[in-house]
Amino acid sequence: MTAQAELTARTSELIGPNLADNTRGPSGRRSTALCSPAQSEDHCLVLNDEATQIQSVLEKLTRHHPEISPSAIAAIVDRSRDALAGARVRNFVPLLVERRANIELAASRTR
Repeated sequence: MTAQAELTARTSELIGPNLADNTRGPSGRRSTALCSPAQSEDHCLVLNDEATQIQSVLEKLTRHHPEISPSAIAAIVDRSRDALAGARVRNFVPLLVERRANIELAASRTR
């Protein structure tokens, strides 16, 4: 499995089964559909943005840390995201996930 395929599969696991559909829209930008029939459209838009940003964080960390396996990076991102699962304001979750993951990656490099 390629690193990109592994990251995409891991993102699908993070955001739940049957909720992720990574496609490219007419503009060429990635669009992640994350709606269930019971969710409001506003809720779906917030999750869409967050999931897309988390996917970008995974890709960025994988590029910046080629010495660490993509699955290890995904596990670190999982832990970081789980720590922020109860956050009421979701706007900064991807940024905070990235920062927490970078701190953990830096700590693991010095061991």
